[in-house]
Amino acid sequence: MCYEKKASKYAPKILECRDYRNYSPEKFCESLSQINWDPVRHDFDVNNGLDLCKDFLKEQCDRQASLVKKKDNGVNYPWLTHEIKKLIQQGDWFLKRVRRTNIEIDWSAYRRSRDAVTSKVRLAKADYNRNLIKTLMTRNLSGEL
Repeated sequence: MCYEKKASKYAPKILECRDYRNYSPEKFCESLSQINWDPVRHDFDVNNGLDLCKDFLKEQCDRQASLVKKKDNGVNYPWLTHEIKKLIQQGDWFLKRVRRTNIEIDWSAYRRSRDAVTSKVRLAKADYNRNLIKTLMTRNLSGEL
């Protein structure tokens, strides 16, 4: 018996991050210097003073780099392990270096890295699919659906 496994859809994650496109460090420092810090200095309760300080800083951060919500539609590939992701990052680094230097030694290092990533991904994906089929077969043989 054969089952068709469709790619499962993942609910998008809503990420909240700061928008630094219009951020200026000079303006931020200037706005911090214009804040009246007397309530923080004269507050005898340390926790209350810390909360005031945090509120002042958050208000200025919101003015300079506002919070925006972004949708992450990233798909989770179960066969991509931490090791493979590190190899992909290393390959990206080699590619960046190759584009900058254009030396044959760098090209060969990049190709070796690219080929290693490709073979690791193929093996990991094949292992994942093999294990998935094996678990489906054992479920079918045991009568579970």
